[in-house]
Amino acid sequence: MSKWHEGNTFDVKLGEIQYYDQGGYHTRVEVEIKNKKTQQIYKRIGDGKQIGNFHPIWVFAARILKKAGLSAENPIQLSKLLRI
Repeated sequence: MSKWHEGNTFDVKLGEIQYYDQGGYHTRVEVEIKNKKTQQIYKRIGDGKQIGNFHPIWVFAARILKKAGLSAENPIQLSKLLRI
């Protein structure tokens, strides 16, 4: 696992990236999401897809957001999750 990436409400840590095609355009990665208030850690599988020179990773985190009292969209991009 990598180091924690700190956000306003949640911290995110990425695991080993697995490539599902030869070019590396489609990836899966283990993701840990930590709620800063409760210190509870949730584990999810993120799905990444190459778009030009950008490779966003998406996770299903609606339940995590609802438990924190936030409105939820599913799936959510990890970079957006860090800005909440």
